[in-house]
Amino acid sequence: MKLINLLSLGSRTLGSRTLGSRTLGSRTLGSRTLGSRGMSSRGMSSRGMSSLAIVALGVLFASSAAAQTNAGAAAAPPTPVLVVDVARIFKTSPFFTTQMSSIKKEVEVVEAEVKATQVQIQKLQVQLTSFNPGTPEHKTVEANLAQMISNLQVKMALKRKHIVNREAKVYFGTYQEITNIIAAIAHQKGAGVVFNYSGDKMDSNDRASIIKGVNRTVVFQNTNVDITDWVLAEITRRNALSQNVRPNTRNPINN
Repeated sequence: MKLINLLSLGSRTLGSRTLGSRTLGSRTLGSRTLGSRGMSSRGMSSRGMSSLAIVALGVLFASSAAAQTNAGAAAAPPTPVLVVDVARIFKTSPFFTTQMSSIKKEVEVVEAEVKATQVQIQKLQVQLTSFNPGTPEHKTVEANLAQMISNLQVKMALKRKHIVNREAKVYFGTYQEITNIIAAIAHQKGAGVVFNYSGDKMDSNDRASIIKGVNRTVVFQNTNVDITDWVLAEITRRNALSQNVRPNTRNPINN
């Protein structure tokens, strides 16, 4: 009986240990499961941290770019606007007025030659009426008359072409000089654009003057943005230097 009791007790103890072992195993399994869950949490945390880092970098980059853009926009200086009366400069430019005066004299010479030729043509026309048609004298005068008229037409066409081309070159050369001076003054003043305007006042009794004034591009400008006098001063100075004359005006571009 004692032996049976001991065996029963040992069996219970062994069972208890086995149960304990199972419990320990269960705890171990629980620890592994917990460890696995911990690892999963760490993985999820690492991924979350990476996503947050990427988002933070994106926000930082966008903020930096916006700050640079705003700083550039704030640092950009305003663009001044200047005006100039080109027509007035043409009228008072020494080079232009001199060249146009020379062309005018050439036109006057051509006109005198044409008038002289027209007088000869008129004389031949009168002479032609004194001969009967078909006679040798009539044919001779008629041929001379036709030749003179043809020569006059050719001469007038060639002279007209020459004068027009010469005038165009004077306008082009003067305008090139004006625009070069305007560009230099605009660069000095930091201007981004220069408008051409007309300083002529409207005449209430002149329809053409009124229409021209109504259609003008620049309606109003302050006197401090008008560089017409600057351009004229520089043109006068250059013209004096080209004639080996000491100019009375200072260089407005460098002052």
